[in-house]
Amino acid sequence: MAMAPIALLINPDTRNRVFLKYRKAIDFFLPVGSRRRCALVRLVNSFLRNRSEISSAPINVFFRALRDGVSDVARVIRGNTIRDSDTTRLDLPPVEALIEPNIARLESMNLGCTSTPKVSVVIPVMNKWVYTYNCLKFISKLEDEVPFEVIVVDNGSTDETKQMLALVNDLCVIQNETNMGFVEACNMGSRTSRGEYILFLNNDAMILNGSLKNMVDLLTQDRTIGAVGAKLVYPDGKLQEAGGIVWNDAIRIAWNYGKFDNQGKHEYNYVRETDYCSGACLLVRKEAFIRAGSFDTEFAPAYFEDTNLAFALRSIGYKTVYQPKAVAVHFEGVTAGTDARKGAKKHQSINQKKFYDR
Repeated sequence: MAMAPIALLINPDTRNRVFLKYRKAIDFFLPVGSRRRCALVRLVNSFLRNRSEISSAPINVFFRALRDGVSDVARVIRGNTIRDSDTTRLDLPPVEALIEPNIARLESMNLGCTSTPKVSVVIPVMNKWVYTYNCLKFISKLEDEVPFEVIVVDNGSTDETKQMLALVNDLCVIQNETNMGFVEACNMGSRTSRGEYILFLNNDAMILNGSLKNMVDLLTQDRTIGAVGAKLVYPDGKLQEAGGIVWNDAIRIAWNYGKFDNQGKHEYNYVRETDYCSGACLLVRKEAFIRAGSFDTEFAPAYFEDTNLAFALRSIGYKTVYQPKAVAVHFEGVTAGTDARKGAKKHQSINQKKFYDR
C-alpha cells in the first residue's frame, strides 16, 4: 500500500486517468462560468497575491489575508447577484402571438425578402401550421437591415400548411410528397439557397428583432467562425440553451448549457466559443457548411446532426460560437414530440450512440 502513491507518480496512464476524473469532479461541482467557480478563483488569487507576506509574517497576518480573501469572494457573489437581478428583460412575444389563429381570417403576409440575400433562412416543416405561421410572422417583423430570403421545405404536410403558405408573399417553398426528415430537408434548402450565410430555423422557433444582425456580425468580423448559435428560451422566459457542451460520456454526451436557468445570469450573456449549438436557430457560413459535408445523412431523420456538424467544422479549421444577443423563443419538441420511445424522437438515443461511437 505504501508504494501506491509512487506508482501513481511514475505511471503516466494512471496519473492521467486520475487527473481526468479529478477535473471532471471539479467541473461537476464547480461548473465553468458559475459564481462558485469564480469565487474560488478569486479566493486562490487573493492568497497567491499575499503568499510572500503570509510565509514571513506572524499568524495574525495570515488570518487578515484569509479575511480579505473571503471579503473578495463576498464582493464577487454580491456583484453577480446584482447583475443577475438587474438584467433587462427579454422582449418576448405577446401572448396573443402564440394563440392559434383562424386560418379563414388570415391575410396575406409580406416577409420583406430580397432578390440578393445575404442570409437564406431555411425552415423545414411537417404539419403544425400554426407554429410555422408564427415563425414567419416574427421574421416579417425583423428590422435588422440584413437582406434575406426565406425557404420553407414542406415535408408532405397534411394539415392547412399549404393553404397558409400560399398567403405568404416572396416565399420560396420546396414541396416534398413525403416526410424527408429534418436533415434532408435542411440540406435541400441549403442547395436552393442564394445567400452567403444560411440560417437553419425550426418552425416552432420565433427569432427576435436584432438577432439576425448580431449573428451575421460575428461571421463578418471573424473568418474562422463557421457557425453561430442563438440563445434559446422557452415561452415563459426560462433558458433552454446557451450553447452546448459535449462530454466523453456515452450516457450524457451532449448537454444544453444552462437549461431551465435564469437567462439573465452573466454566464449566459457573453460571446464565446462552444462545443456546438442547436440547429433550432443556427447560422452557418455556406462555404464552410458545404466543405464540412452539410448535415450528415447518417443522422437522418434528425438529432445530433447539429452536434456532428460543429465537430466537422472544427476539423476543417472553423469554430462554433454562441451569440447571446441573438434570441429565439423555442417551443421544443413540437414536430418530433417529447416521447423518446416513439416517432422521430426515438432517433435521439439512436443517433446519440452513433455520435459517441464516431
